[in-house]
Amino acid sequence: MTTRESKFHFDNCYIEAPRQYGCVALYQLGDRLCQEGAQVPAHQQVCHEISCVISGTGRFFHNGQGYRVRAGDLFISPLGSLHKILSSRHDPLRYSYCGFMLDPLAGPEEFAQLPGFFAGVKEPLAPDRHSSVRQVFSLLLNELLINDSSSWLLVKGQLEQLLLLTRRCYQAGAAPGRQLPQGEDFRQRLVYDVINYIDNNLLGISKLTDISAQTGYSYSYVAQTFAAVTGGSLGSYYQHRRFEKAVELLERSNSVTQVSQALGFDSVQSFSRFFRKSCGTPPSQYLRGRTGQETDPAGKGSGGSG
Repeated sequence: MTTRESKFHFDNCYIEAPRQYGCVALYQLGDRLCQEGAQVPAHQQVCHEISCVISGTGRFFHNGQGYRVRAGDLFISPLGSLHKILSSRHDPLRYSYCGFMLDPLAGPEEFAQLPGFFAGVKEPLAPDRHSSVRQVFSLLLNELLINDSSSWLLVKGQLEQLLLLTRRCYQAGAAPGRQLPQGEDFRQRLVYDVINYIDNNLLGISKLTDISAQTGYSYSYVAQTFAAVTGGSLGSYYQHRRFEKAVELLERSNSVTQVSQALGFDSVQSFSRFFRKSCGTPPSQYLRGRTGQETDPAGKGSGGSG
């Protein structure tokens, strides 16, 4: 990439020694918010890779052919293919990615056809139907931060979900356009979907409009429906859940910098302002009050996993 590649980059790279999770060998898993106009130079894939666009626009290249991408798109780069990424200058890309290889003999029968699917994909671009792949990416990235005794088994299951859901999205094709339904049952279901989406994607949402984009309805309609059903604002619920996630990650001994990057803040300073506004104290002081341990606000104090 260029020297101005990322505003943040949560990268877990195991290319030299891939981590084995059942039939899946994990080479790389991460989340990147690009700088304006940043690029990943052309390179040959050493493994299969799934990319999920969280926000922004840009171009992904497959063997020299460019594809315009936006929030809600998936892109497969098979082993041996030539891959390149260009971020928009006006609406920079944020995307999650997973590099992997498969041993079909080590997995369930359903996995026997997956190596052929990823190696032989003809059209690398597809929509993430119902945001299913994005949700699993969020769970995976969260689990790498938690990294406790249950994490290996959870990551194994989430990787299997990621691969099967990705194949489902490509086999299903483009999602049909939506009309605007009416009625209380629909409004309740829409709010449930929004809450469920926020709760499961706190590490993948960069701005409130991402939420409405995933539902297929305008932000004003989603926000008005949310307020009418719950009596509170969509923005307040999102910020409250974001603060709760920040506290959870900090209390698991992740550094302030790691939590700031995981939640998509442009800088530690902006994260600290958000945290102070939410509870009246900066994250470093909050941790000292709860644990009695010194924590460097620049992230040099407590070490974190992942």
